[in-house]
Parts: sequence; C-alpha cells; structure tokens
Amino acid sequence: MAVPRKCQRHFCGIADKLGRRISFNTWSNSIFRVMSDKDLKFNYGDAVRITGDAQAKFHPREPGSICGYRTIETEDQALTSGFSIQTVLFLVEFGSGFTIEIPEVFLERLGNE
Repeated sequence: MAVPRKCQRHFCGIADKLGRRISFNTWSNSIFRVMSDKDLKFNYGDAVRITGDAQAKFHPREPGSICGYRTIETEDQALTSGFSIQTVLFLVEFGSGFTIEIPEVFLERLGNE
C-alpha cells in the first residue's frame, strides 16, 4: 500500500508534540491496526473521491487517500467543526499534499466499487 507522504509527516509530527519519537513503520502499523479494528466505512490508505454534493471547502470530485479519522465526541468539538456529535471525520490527503478532515457522508470509494 502506498502511503501518502503528508500523512507520514502529519502523524509523526503529532508523536513529536507528545514527546515521543516513533518511526513511520511503527506509526503506520499502529494506525492501520487501530482503523482496522473499528467498524469504519473506509480504512487507512483507501483511495476515495469527494462527492459532488460536498461543500466547496471539501474540494468536490477530487480524489485523495485516507490518512486517519476521528469521531466528534463533545459539544465543543461539534461547535468547532460545525458537525453533530458522532459524526465521523476522515483525514484525506490530496495529490498536492494538502490534507483536510471531511465528513464520511461526503466520501466515496475509488477503485473496487
């Protein structure tokens, strides 16, 4: 599986901020295992396209790769993101290296559909 470079920098940077240095292989195996253990529509590394009905800020119809996810769990997170509690946001990397969190409802799988 090809791993987007921006994803590598993004999550290894998070580990640095937490005071832990980890190799990308360690991180990659960990995030893949965590995402695989969840009942998610998409998994780490999946090729996706943003749906045509997504807001312009989500780059409709552009392809990207899944780099991670989070679920909105608190009212503060809901207010900040503009989405309701329990909304699943996927971190998507585009070919340019730009990443953005996009709600699951605006994503569709590319490839083996």
